[in-house]
Amino acid sequence: MKVVTIDRNFISDNVVISTPTRDTSRYGMG
Repeated sequence: MKVVTIDRNFISDNVVISTPTRDTSRYGMG
């Protein structure tokens, strides 16, 4: 459960710069 919370916040910021818009929509919204 701890990892999920960190991944969500960490990915949210990283996705926008690292992954394309496709991933951003998935992680950013859900």
